[in-house]
Amino acid sequence: MATTRSSLLPVRILKVWFDIVLVTGAIGLAIFVVWLAISPIVMAERGAPVDAKILVVIGQRSILPVLPVAFQPRDPTRDPQIVKAALTGTHGELRIETTSWWLQFTSLGAIFIGLVVVLYAVWILRRVLVNVLDDRPFDAVNGRLLRRCGFIILAMGVAFPPIEFLLSQSVLSRIQVTTIELSPAITIDKDVFVVGLLFLVFGAVLTRGHEIQEHEQSLAEEQAFTI
Repeated sequence: MATTRSSLLPVRILKVWFDIVLVTGAIGLAIFVVWLAISPIVMAERGAPVDAKILVVIGQRSILPVLPVAFQPRDPTRDPQIVKAALTGTHGELRIETTSWWLQFTSLGAIFIGLVVVLYAVWILRRVLVNVLDDRPFDAVNGRLLRRCGFIILAMGVAFPPIEFLLSQSVLSRIQVTTIELSPAITIDKDVFVVGLLFLVFGAVLTRGHEIQEHEQSLAEEQAFTI
């Protein structure tokens, strides 16, 4: 028994850490919601601008970040046979100050939804750890919860880029940046897809483990009944 308890010690520590993350995250989300609720009143009374961010691309294209680059050969006697060059990956965030509450709300909305999804994922992992501590690692609910969270994360990864692109396009259509040419950016977060796929894989593994466990139990019951 002592060996079993010591082997489960990292799981117990991780569960405590998840509890702390859930409590602090819930408090942070509550403060976030309260601020969004009272911010229209505060902004209307004071007329003070607030920060907002949009994704932008330096250059002329919106889907593929491209900034043309002028160049010349180092050695005039040798032709490098390069016709055109461009700088890619020149996307970033344009920080703006605005008195529009709706712009602030939509700018922070993605962060809020992302935090909700992260807390939901932590809550699911905590439930799985609780089942592990209760000697139910292959419980059917474990695989189901992990697969559900994986689909939610993948859906967020698919939905966020076009939403952020439309927000940036809407803002840049109302202003003209004269110092440099900016375009709306669309970026794909590969880490989100990797995490979502990992949740699906682990969910499938636990589901398959549950099926094998049930099959072995049924065989054992049949053998016991036959004897």
